[in-house]
Amino acid sequence: MTDPRLIELARIGAGLTQGALAKQLGKTQPFISQIERGERDIPKDLLPLWAQTCEVPVSYFARTEGPMSDTVAGMVHRRMKTLPTKPFQRANAQVKLACLEVDSLFAEVDVIPALELPHLAPGVGPADAADLVRRTWRVPPGPMPDLVALIEAAGVPVLLLDSFHEKHSATSQRGRWFEWMIALNAQHPASRRRFTLAHDLGHIVLGHDGAIVADDTEAKRLEAEADEFAAALLIPEADARRELRTIDLRRLLLLKQRWQVSVAFLIRQAYNHGLIDAHRRQWLYVELGQQPGGRRREPGEFKPEEPTLVRKMIESLLADGLTVAEVADIATTEETTLRRRYLGEQGGLRVLGDRPTRTRLELHRP
Repeated sequence: MTDPRLIELARIGAGLTQGALAKQLGKTQPFISQIERGERDIPKDLLPLWAQTCEVPVSYFARTEGPMSDTVAGMVHRRMKTLPTKPFQRANAQVKLACLEVDSLFAEVDVIPALELPHLAPGVGPADAADLVRRTWRVPPGPMPDLVALIEAAGVPVLLLDSFHEKHSATSQRGRWFEWMIALNAQHPASRRRFTLAHDLGHIVLGHDGAIVADDTEAKRLEAEADEFAAALLIPEADARRELRTIDLRRLLLLKQRWQVSVAFLIRQAYNHGLIDAHRRQWLYVELGQQPGGRRREPGEFKPEEPTLVRKMIESLLADGLTVAEVADIATTEETTLRRRYLGEQGGLRVLGDRPTRTRLELHRP
């Protein structure tokens, strides 16, 4: 019998209500509800249409493992409180579906990280944790290099999902065959994505796990710690004090290019380090808001960092003799989804050789 959680997950990920799915299948909403409660299984003759409607292969419903947990140890979300419920639920489902796909690939490919996530001693604060990451990863003084590449070199896959709501920045999810995966909003500007990635790395390194709990005070504390970690990782305090001593909008745009962070972030750091007062901060925000795109779409965006880890895993399977369709079957996803989400223009890769029992992928430091 199919895990009812998988059935519900596929429907929500496809953006369907029980009623909408029932209409597509020529059934009733109570019929769908019974199946999602585990009171009955999907009829075999209905399975192909059910899978097609939910945009998953039939093999998805034969998975023996259910979706990853969204309990306090399972997921971390970076989102605004005003994010509507339905877009959040759909994005949450799509992240879980992607996590199942990636986890299945990790089960086939032995990924050997080139870097490790540091283990903190008790009581280490966010800024010291960020400094430890820089030292552990041997990052030279100055601007942080490609952060996506560094995180993926530590064995943490990064995904770009284009279905997130504007108010939903990222979700981090634990896996079974990997420790963490980070899914970012692909629609956000490069500067915002980079800070969000550093923020989520902060949650992971600081051991917050999914402990963004219902208690607002505790949640705010953890979010503040992740923000402090991200700030110290992207531009350490000593660098910020040197670079932000005298600033105007023109200099901030130059610093944005140098440090690969947003102007709004630089203004905030200048204020947090006591280099400007509240009046000057507000004036700079007003100036920024008057630019084309305003604060949400700042001028001077740089080239975004692109994930490659999952694509390399798929390429290694293809090089071992599998076809794209066979890799998609391993991931229990549609071939079109695999090509679009992970391969991009790499969908026509040549395949070579015999297939070993387990593929090995050794990562290298960027």
